[in-house]
Amino acid sequence: MEIKSIRSRENARIKKARQLTFKKYRWRNKKFIVENPTTISDALTAGFKFEKIFLTSEFRDKNSEKIKNWQKRNEKGEFFLISQRINKHLSQLDTPSGVVAVYNMSRRDLSAGESVVYLNNLNNPGNLGAILRNCLAFDFRNVVLDINCADLYNPKVLAAAKDSVFKLNIYMDKKGDWLEKNNLPLYVTLPGQGEDLEKLKANKEFCLVLGSESRGIDEEIVKKADKKINIKMRGDAESLGVVSAAAIILYKLNL
Repeated sequence: MEIKSIRSRENARIKKARQLTFKKYRWRNKKFIVENPTTISDALTAGFKFEKIFLTSEFRDKNSEKIKNWQKRNEKGEFFLISQRINKHLSQLDTPSGVVAVYNMSRRDLSAGESVVYLNNLNNPGNLGAILRNCLAFDFRNVVLDINCADLYNPKVLAAAKDSVFKLNIYMDKKGDWLEKNNLPLYVTLPGQGEDLEKLKANKEFCLVLGSESRGIDEEIVKKADKKINIKMRGDAESLGVVSAAAIILYKLNL
């Protein structure tokens, strides 16, 4: 497959890809970019193909077999060779990887008959991405993000989430009414309050709400909870970080 060269930052494709570094253009165009080559490969394995991909000659020379594999698995994808200068113009990494892939956003409906993880006020991109990765690791495939969460396609979210963004069923609760329609038992996490996680007898299916470290879970959600979960800690620690707490809870509830 031919790899075409682009030599100017003023090229129309480069301008459109550059727009995707801004949230409003990502959502307007329903596209986003990924710069991690491992994530690009994992996305292909999961059936998600990039629309186009920009490569530096240095990346191409070091990853010739990988690129051939991408071309074989994504025959309709467009491949373009760019300079390091253009790569730096497109990249949101401190050290550009040499590859920028453009994807179309796609919606995957929540799977019926499975538990849901509802993320409330997770506005830290790194924390959001890490928790999404935890959800995938412990087989919680249904995730709902409320309006106060960081943008799913923020580069810091994608960097932390790795391939989980492609493999999870993620629903955006933009109207804030998903919990009102939810029929699953509602569990919330409250440091120092509620049932000890070790003794918790969970329902087969449930909705687990995780909140941010700074704001916690909204009080109106806490009031509706069927169960309040607490991780019993030893020592002088006041609380766990939300990512660590999420990993422990998801692991325990998946046993």
